[in-house]
Amino acid sequence: MSAYKLQLLCAVSVVALAAVGVAVRPASAQSTVSRDKVDALEAQINALQQELRDLKGKVNKAEQTAQKAYAANPPSPKSPSPAPTAPTAVAQNDAGEPAVSLRH
Repeated sequence: MSAYKLQLLCAVSVVALAAVGVAVRPASAQSTVSRDKVDALEAQINALQQELRDLKGKVNKAEQTAQKAYAANPPSPKSPSPAPTAPTAVAQNDAGEPAVSLRH
């Protein structure tokens, strides 16, 4: 019996929601748009889609050209920096004696 009550409750809810939807938005309240306006908007959408395809094609072509140019002339590897030289100075304390020798 419980399953039957649940089905009945769901059916009543659906009917109530449908009735409320019709009452809130009657067909006469919907805005009307002229066919000419719809056609103009569709033409504008088609033009923008074509422009987007053209731009994507240009970007892809530029990327391919750049990749070919890079493959033909790869950048030269950086030359290694020269090895650091060992310091050769000798530090002296106040008495003039060598305090720390930096020579190895």
